[in-house]
Amino acid sequence: MNRRYFLSTSVAAGVSTNHSKARNGPKDLRQAMFMGIAKAKKDLPRKAQLKVEGDKLRILQFTDIHFFCDRKKFGEKADLQTVEDMKRMIENTDPHLLAITGDLWSDNPRGQGQEFFDYSLKKITSLRKPWLFNWGNHDRLDDYAAAQVTLTEAKNSLYRGGHDGGNYRISVTNSDDRQLMELLCLKTSRTRRPSSPRKVAHDAKTLQVTRVMLPPHSLASI
Repeated sequence: MNRRYFLSTSVAAGVSTNHSKARNGPKDLRQAMFMGIAKAKKDLPRKAQLKVEGDKLRILQFTDIHFFCDRKKFGEKADLQTVEDMKRMIENTDPHLLAITGDLWSDNPRGQGQEFFDYSLKKITSLRKPWLFNWGNHDRLDDYAAAQVTLTEAKNSLYRGGHDGGNYRISVTNSDDRQLMELLCLKTSRTRRPSSPRKVAHDAKTLQVTRVMLPPHSLASI
């Protein structure tokens, strides 16, 4: 299951602009890069909590934004338009939570990944909503350990994957502190070429675990 399919089946709305096409299959599993695995070098919280009014949760997912991927052709114009589109979608849906599910920026050419990361994070925090983050295979930079800290400590961030390779949980409760659900944010990229076709099939099954897992009964409430 890719992030676009998850977008169409599990959340109310999303945005996918400035992107290259998503790909599936064993070939892509073999080529996948494992991003964000370096542990933070300081103690960080490991679980987040989100409190909402009422018993329903609205999640707005943004996936494969790919900031900086078209800079040579459009300059910053395309990225700024993407941010404006995101703001309009937030105004239209008033979500409790933004799910940033991979490929927020576009790679690390000539060591520019840190610049791309800083820019992307600034744009996400400017949206003024609680947000979660999952690493994508294009979210590349040189110092992942430092990025784990920055992501965790950023304004309105619910990211808690700094000690477990990008995997973490978010507990969602209502105003009475009753737990409505728990979001499991999972990192699913591989690091090595599978040793056999059977291994490829196994990994394809593993990737069917969504980036943000929701209990089935919750879908009608989103």
